[in-house]
Formats: sequence, structure tokens, C-alpha cells
Amino acid sequence: MSASYYASIADIANRLRTLRDEAAKMSATADSPDGLVRATVNARGELLELELDERIYRTADSVALAATINATIQSAATLLEADLAVRSGELFPEESA
Repeated sequence: MSASYYASIADIANRLRTLRDEAAKMSATADSPDGLVRATVNARGELLELELDERIYRTADSVALAATINATIQSAATLLEADLAVRSGELFPEESA
């Protein structure tokens, strides 16, 4: 194997470490359409923060509230996935072309 092959492998490994390190620091936040729920997740999809507006207490529909919370968390995760895809494309432009 040539030196350029090993250099290429080392470059890919460095870019992957960079992406891993950046992903570990990333988070995304989404708001529910009604503005009553705000969720922040990290790159693992873990919930970092959940904010509930006090107006949620005006209705006693816990099933709807749970659905709104879940949908908002999923929206935040989707935003973060998109951010990671963009960053991955920046680090690996030849693979995303």
C-alpha cells in the first residue's frame, strides 16, 4: 500500500474525530406549533431541556400534552440530524457530491 493511501486513511480518521467531537457539543431546540412546549436534545437524541408554558394548565388533556411533547422532541431531533448532515457534508464533500 502506498503512502498516499495511508495518508488518506489518516485524513478520514481525523475528519471523523472532528465530526464526533463537534457532534458531542451540538444540540437543537424546537418549539411546538402552539408555543406551549420547547424541547432541546443533544446528538444522541437525549432530552437536555424541556420547557412547558404555564398555559398548558388551562386544558386537562394529558394525552394531547404528551403527544405535543413527543412531537416537539422529535422535531428537535430532526433539526439536529439535519445540522449533522450539513456538517458531515462539509467535512466529507467528496462523499456527498
